[in-house]
Amino acid sequence: VKDFDHFMNRASVISTEGDELLSNALSILRDQKWKDMRATLSPAFTGSKMRMMFDLIRDCADDFVKYCNDNCVNDRIEIDAKDIFSKVTTNVISTTAFGLKVDSVRDPTNPILINAKKAFNNKGIKVMLKFIFMTTFPKLANKFKIGFVPSESNNFFKKLVADTIEHRRK
Repeated sequence: VKDFDHFMNRASVISTEGDELLSNALSILRDQKWKDMRATLSPAFTGSKMRMMFDLIRDCADDFVKYCNDNCVNDRIEIDAKDIFSKVTTNVISTTAFGLKVDSVRDPTNPILINAKKAFNNKGIKVMLKFIFMTTFPKLANKFKIGFVPSESNNFFKKLVADTIEHRRK
C-alpha cells in the first residue's frame, strides 16, 4: 500500500487491445483501472485464503509425486521438466482459481491444458512475426484488434471464468 506508485503503470511490451483477457491482467492495467482491479483481487490473497489454498496446492503436489513414483523405473525417471511443470502449474491454477480438479499430468487432452499451451505458445515464425508487428505498430495492432492469445483460447478462458463466477454465485 505504501509503495502503490511503484507498482502501477508498469511498462507494457506489447499491445493488448486485441486480447480481452490479457488486457485486464493486473500487470497490464494502468491508473484507476489498475487500482480497482487490485482492490478486487486483494481479498482473494488474505492470509486465511492463502492457507486454504495451501491444502489444494499440496494435493496437486502429492498427485505429481504419485505420478513420479508410478513412472519410476529402477529408481530413475526421465521427464521433460518444462512440460511436466507446466502441467502441474495448470493443475494448481485450475484448482485454486477455478475450483476444478484436473489431472493434466496424466491427461494431456485436458482442454484447460491445451488452451493454456495455445495461449502461451511463444514458438514459431508466425508468433515471432505477430510479436514484432504488435511491438512495432501497436496502434495498428489495436485498430485491427490483433491479439497475442488465439481467439479460441481467449474465448475458452472467458467462458471458463464466466462459468466459475456463475457457479459461485449459485
